[in-house]
Amino acid sequence: MEETYQYENIYIGAFIYTMGYIAGKGRLKDISLNLYQQTPKDKILADLFANWGGKNFLIEFKRSKKQIKNELKKENKNKYIRYLNNEAEQEIKNISKKGHFLCFPVFEELQFSVYMNINNPVIKSWNIEVFVKTINCNNGNIGLSFNEFKEYLNIQMRKQIHQVYRE
Repeated sequence: MEETYQYENIYIGAFIYTMGYIAGKGRLKDISLNLYQQTPKDKILADLFANWGGKNFLIEFKRSKKQIKNELKKENKNKYIRYLNNEAEQEIKNISKKGHFLCFPVFEELQFSVYMNINNPVIKSWNIEVFVKTINCNNGNIGLSFNEFKEYLNIQMRKQIHQVYRE
């Protein structure tokens, strides 16, 4: 029997709900969410851009682990992933590891992995509760400062923009 999966927007909603729940249990911080799923910006950025208490991050959601391979079929994304893994300076790799993630279900539980590990996302992954709690803690290693995020977005745009608008 083939396993069925929810749509990405269901996973995005679960993530947003969990963020609110965890934030509400602790000290509520400012949260800003920008949903780019199925928009032209999704082609370059990700499905979701968030800022939580000054920590910025991008998340690409996939319906299933199998659909992660579809991300690699997008020429601009594939080129960008190759850049991150092979050519980028260590500082940019470290920034990417803190601010750009991939979300996918494993046995009906959402897992979060570093986007640049897309070829093998289970190398290191967190479940939704651990991921959100790590964002919410002050010393967590998830989330970028404004300057780090600005630098990362500039590089991401430069490496992908020409490819996207040729398609």
